[in-house]
Amino acid sequence: MTTSFSIWLKAQGIFALLMLPTLVLPPMFLFAEFYAWLWGALALPLFHCLLYLQKRMQWFHFPSIVIIGFFITFLCTYGAAWHFASFKNPWNEFVEWILFPVAGWASAVISIFLSRQTIRTYILNEDEFALVDLENEIHAKTESNL
Repeated sequence: MTTSFSIWLKAQGIFALLMLPTLVLPPMFLFAEFYAWLWGALALPLFHCLLYLQKRMQWFHFPSIVIIGFFITFLCTYGAAWHFASFKNPWNEFVEWILFPVAGWASAVISIFLSRQTIRTYILNEDEFALVDLENEIHAKTESNL
């Protein structure tokens, strides 16, 4: 769970950075962050299930993680836009239906790409230090054979 949670926190931070220009209207920034955390909390267990299933199968296929992670984010961002639209709508349609979901998609995909090695280590039960030791051992054997 810590792997998916750290990726989720990264995505939330990237979304906040992408939303910094909206600080011109602070309520808009606060609404965007509130819905990102609210609907992101729904995306977290879904993404964790994705990683858990791939871990159980011992199958690391990074493109599928990106595509399914994008699909989860797609559903959650449009869920947030739908939720927000059912109340009084202070934003115009472009910002509500296009800009904020695209920022959510971008933050999720960037976060997944930044965490590629962490995901691989989690799914394949690899120990980073063991890989470095193995590389050093192979390098030492290669040098001794020369």
